[in-house]
Amino acid sequence: MTQPIKIELKKEQLFTDLQYQLTPRPVTDENGLSFFTYIMDNNNKAVMTTVEAVKKEGVFLIEKYPNNPKHHLISTKDPYEHQLWMNSKTNANNDPYYLTGILMKISVPVQVQK
Repeated sequence: MTQPIKIELKKEQLFTDLQYQLTPRPVTDENGLSFFTYIMDNNNKAVMTTVEAVKKEGVFLIEKYPNNPKHHLISTKDPYEHQLWMNSKTNANNDPYYLTGILMKISVPVQVQK
């Protein structure tokens, strides 16, 4: 991934916390990996992608969280594949699952200046 960039927030951009977070946690993220249309207040670094980029890869489902339209869930089209992806969390930094690699490829790190 490239160096952090300064950005202007625009519609359909999605953010999550850093690279380790690009792998869903077992149980907690069984419905999908969380991305938001804003950067959390307590973060000064994040990873950004777009809804379009996620959809274009063809392996992910992306949907808005039912009670919060600014919260999106990214999961796989195949539920079994999503389980395998979650099970890879413990090795995400050393040997990331290929789906984590795809998200890394279509994401850029951002640094927030407050």
